[in-house]
Amino acid sequence: MSPTRQEPLRLVDGHNPLQPPTKAERTRSRFTWHPRLTPPEEIPVQQTWGWLVDPHGRVLVMLDRHGVPSLPGGRPEAGESPFETLAREAEEEVQARLSTPYPLGYQQVREHGRPPYAQLRLGALLRGLDSAAPDRDTGEKYQRVLIPARQANLLLGWGPEGDAQAHAVSRIWPPLTTRPAQYVPETGLEFTEE
Repeated sequence: MSPTRQEPLRLVDGHNPLQPPTKAERTRSRFTWHPRLTPPEEIPVQQTWGWLVDPHGRVLVMLDRHGVPSLPGGRPEAGESPFETLAREAEEEVQARLSTPYPLGYQQVREHGRPPYAQLRLGALLRGLDSAAPDRDTGEKYQRVLIPARQANLLLGWGPEGDAQAHAVSRIWPPLTTRPAQYVPETGLEFTEE
């Protein structure tokens, strides 16, 4: 019996049809990651999202009712700092308690027919996750998943920009212990350093 021969990779329009499209491919937007920087004044910040990390180096990803993954975060309210925005959104969306956020950088977004804008990315250590509750703005109760930081972009599908962000998170908060991905129980979780 001869060894199994692997089929050559066939691209369709320059893409692997077996790999899901990245967010840039799905939305036809352009995303440019700027690590460790803040956006220039002429580029408005429209969103602040957080890479929230547990003591095991896992990132909290939220899944909506359709299974679409995202990080906690959203639009700043009048007078809010980026840190306040992330803390509020993390509590409202996924009932997360966090340490003081750390700026990771920003992502510049260019969409057809719109001026460019920025999405801030912050990182923070998770202190705990309270019992799951509906988001006050949308009424949706998100499923919460903890996934190793270096694998998080496999779920998010943000392409090279997401890989760069996940790599930055892994460098800043290396895991204390190794734990596999897991769904967060409805009752929540408390984190203790081992």
